[in-house]
Amino acid sequence: MEFIKHNLYFFIPAICVCCIGLFFYSKKTGFHTKKNTLLMCFLFIAVAILSDFFSLPGLILSIFLALYPIIQYKSSRKKIAVEHIDWTKVDEFERNYDESKQDYSGCYVILSFPLPVTNNDYSHYETAYVGSSSNINKEIHKVINNKTLSRVYKDLQEGKILYLSIHPVEMSEIDKLQEKLIDQYHAVPYLLSFKEVREKEKVR
Repeated sequence: MEFIKHNLYFFIPAICVCCIGLFFYSKKTGFHTKKNTLLMCFLFIAVAILSDFFSLPGLILSIFLALYPIIQYKSSRKKIAVEHIDWTKVDEFERNYDESKQDYSGCYVILSFPLPVTNNDYSHYETAYVGSSSNINKEIHKVINNKTLSRVYKDLQEGKILYLSIHPVEMSEIDKLQEKLIDQYHAVPYLLSFKEVREKEKVR
């Protein structure tokens, strides 16, 4: 009886930790194939059972296993977010920009890099900017050339390499898509804060 009671002190917390880890893996981190999710389920179940036989080691292992998806959360989302998307250099967009062409509604993502991207791996960006407009090309052109308020312009002036993707969408769905993109890319506002603007004016 004492042995069973002693084991429960480790087994129940291990089960709880595994459930939390599995929740984060399947819901919060997202972007996993069914095969990988199923494999992770088996791993969590195996570790939980292991903790019933090897109390303390099982609990420690379950904690590490549960932390894994949380640690991988940001990197996994960034990697998936940039895959299968056509990226264009911002300066190339500017060269081809034509104000007279018919525009359309949509969202955009601008990624900032210290160096040019190689091997089409866009997951190691420094900063992501997300915006939307009923006239998306005109909006991007304005953001790129806004000398006073745009962080994007500031990045260009500092020699950063910027890549752009455009996501056409109906106006009725634009807010929903923008929220999704902000979440996927961990995006920040493209507009400078008042504090940043004041500091910029002091430099002048």
